[in-house]
Amino acid sequence: MNVFIFDGSIANSGRKKVIDKYNVVNEPSQAHIALCRFSNRLGSVQLKEFTRLLCIVTFTTGTDHIDTAYCKCKGIHIICLFDDRRRLERIRASSEFALISCMMAARGVSYWVNTGREPTKFMDRSFYQHKEVCESIFGIVGLGRIGRYVAENLTTISKSVVAYDPFIAETSGVQMVQRLADLASCDVVLVSCTYSRETESLVTSSSFFDHILDGPISLVNVARGPIVNARDLRQALLSNIHLTYYCDTMDSYSDRDRILLDVSSFEVGRICVTPHIAGSALSAIEKADELGLQLLEKWLNGRDYC
Repeated sequence: MNVFIFDGSIANSGRKKVIDKYNVVNEPSQAHIALCRFSNRLGSVQLKEFTRLLCIVTFTTGTDHIDTAYCKCKGIHIICLFDDRRRLERIRASSEFALISCMMAARGVSYWVNTGREPTKFMDRSFYQHKEVCESIFGIVGLGRIGRYVAENLTTISKSVVAYDPFIAETSGVQMVQRLADLASCDVVLVSCTYSRETESLVTSSSFFDHILDGPISLVNVARGPIVNARDLRQALLSNIHLTYYCDTMDSYSDRDRILLDVSSFEVGRICVTPHIAGSALSAIEKADELGLQLLEKWLNGRDYC
C-alpha cells in the first residue's frame, strides 16, 4: 500500500513505523492511504488530487477538517481515534488540559496568550482575586470522555459540579440539570460535548448568555466546532464585563466568526486562546499515532476495530 504523510501528521516514532511497513510516496495521485491531523485541511479541492485514495487516517477524535461528504461519495474510508473509544480513554492529555483550564479560570488566570498589551495589568495581584477552587461551582456541558473525567476530579475538590447532558440521567456526585440556562449561575462552565448538527450553536444568547447573573463567570471551550455561537458570544462579552472566554482553538470557526472574536477587539484578558494544544503532550501524540496505525492495520486486515 502506498501511504502519503501530511506534514505534522505523525511523530517521528510513528513515521518510522510507517516507513518500515508501507511504501511512503510524495505524490498524492499515487497514494492509497493518507495520514493527517487536525491542522491538515482536506477539502474536496485537496482530495481530488488523491485519485487512488482508499482510506484516510486522522490521528484526532474529530473529522471536521475532512470533507466527509466527498469521501462518502468517492468511497474513501475514514479512520479516527473515536473508532476505538475504549482505548481512547487511556489518552488523557485533552481531559487533563480541560481540568487544568477550569481550575485556572476559577482562579482568574487568563494570560495564556501574551497579546503584548497592558502587560503591567497581569502583575497586579488584585487581577487574580477570584474564588478558591474549593469554593467554586463548576458547570459542564456534555459528560462524554472529557466532561466525565473533569467531573470526576472536580467533585472531590470543588464546592459542587453541575452538568447538562440530555443523554445522561444521572452520574455520581454531579447535579444534572434539564436546561443549559441552569448552568448560568456557575462560576466556571466547561463546554466539552461532541460537535454535531444537534450541538451546533448550542450555546447562544437565549439558551445561556441571557441567563448569566451578576458576578464573574468563565466559559471554557475545549470542544471542536462552532458549538458556542460566535455572534452571541461577542455580544455577551461586550455587554457583560464579568464574562471571560477561554478557548483552545479558533480553527473550527469560520473566518467571519474569527473576526468577531478577535482578541484585539476586547479588553485584554477577556478572550484567552491557546493554539489547539489540549492534546499536544508528546506522550499523548505517540499514543494517538500508535492507536491510529493499529486501527489502519485492522481495517486492512478486514477485522473489527475493537
